[in-house]
Amino acid sequence: MNSNPAAASGSLARILVVDDNPDVAHVMGLLLEMCGYAVEVVIDAKECLSRLESFHPDIVLLDPEISQVHGHDLAKQIRAQLESGRVSIIAISGYADAAHQARSIESGCDQYLVKPADLVALEGAIARELQKSHSAACDS
Repeated sequence: MNSNPAAASGSLARILVVDDNPDVAHVMGLLLEMCGYAVEVVIDAKECLSRLESFHPDIVLLDPEISQVHGHDLAKQIRAQLESGRVSIIAISGYADAAHQARSIESGCDQYLVKPADLVALEGAIARELQKSHSAACDS
């Protein structure tokens, strides 16, 4: 399955996977690469913030329960660091309750998915964010 809309134009959408569970992060990265995305995987907040500058992701796939710095705080830091650029943040969490979802959205996440995320749902969320970014770029 390859629903990467950017691939049709010759450029790969760039996704930064941020999860402090290395196994989960790497499997997610491999799945997304198989779907046709350019992917980098990081397992801590500090590395995430440094990769924003070098990788320039279109989307950050973020576990809001990441250790060291809470993922909600990290989402706010991502927004602050990239205030002049547009990046979508999709939270992907093991918590399915409305309170966790609301907190993620309030902290700057654009969407919220529950682990284990269905690949079709994940690709749908990514496609929606890429479409929003594309529409915003065309409107400017």
